[in-house]
Amino acid sequence: MIAFLDELQAWFLSIDWFRTLFNAIVFVVAVVLAIWLPGKALEYHTNQRGVRYIWYVVSGCVLVMIYLCMYGYGRFWESDWRTGLR
Repeated sequence: MIAFLDELQAWFLSIDWFRTLFNAIVFVVAVVLAIWLPGKALEYHTNQRGVRYIWYVVSGCVLVMIYLCMYGYGRFWESDWRTGLR
């Protein structure tokens, strides 16, 4: 049990907490600016409550796709793309 706790402590100490916090803040700002705020504006201008939830689903899917593409783009440039080997 002590070895597990030592490994867990080493794992927590290996995390760059500043970068993790920065990424979380950027994610929250992106969600507010790209999903919540336009959804509220769309609901206000169309006077339809359901359109906000449709916007949340569609824009959430788009945001997930953007993050997946960013992850794949980073993996591509970190790999040895000339030979196709990792």
